[in-house]
Amino acid sequence: MTLAAPTAQPESGEPRIVGSIFSLAGAGAVLAARAAETRARSAEADSDRERVSAAMAAYRLEASFDEALTGAYRQVTALMEERGLA
Repeated sequence: MTLAAPTAQPESGEPRIVGSIFSLAGAGAVLAARAAETRARSAEADSDRERVSAAMAAYRLEASFDEALTGAYRQVTALMEERGLA
């Protein structure tokens, strides 16, 4: 999952930072919902294969969120550096 690019003008760092944070929050909400579905699927699994499949799906969701979080961190850090805040 990727974050939406901020829509504000480049010289306007604060709206870009806020946009990145909101985008991260949206990505987190989607991934949290998917993770809940995956946990439910794992709890209802009838076989080891289904449980392993659900565990792998949960791992992929966690990795996707980690990537989104890392990307947002890089964006916010770059914007802060542009403004002389970091």
